[in-house]
Amino acid sequence: MLILLDGSKGAGKSTTSKILIQYLNNVDYLSIDTIRRSLQNQERSRADKNKEAFGIIITTTSESLKSGRNVIVDCGLIPGRIKIFENLANETNSKIYKFFRKKFY
Repeated sequence: MLILLDGSKGAGKSTTSKILIQYLNNVDYLSIDTIRRSLQNQERSRADKNKEAFGIIITTTSESLKSGRNVIVDCGLIPGRIKIFENLANETNSKIYKFFRKKFY
């Protein structure tokens, strides 16, 4: 199963992920923010780091789904990215769920 989470900062994506992880087995949680922070020491633009971080997410998601693991992805979801994830889900016969979290004031 592939779960995609998107939404504004502070909308509860990480909290939602933590709750889901408690109820699912064999889960990999991938956050573009966490991966991008791991690239902080490198002298590159934010756009380059985002591109590399998204590539890492795609590679890891593919490997995890192929090995039968559930994957929760927290990253910005634009139509092109969603299509990539949909293709990965189709290739691995995985269900895909897409959620947008909205911050309430």
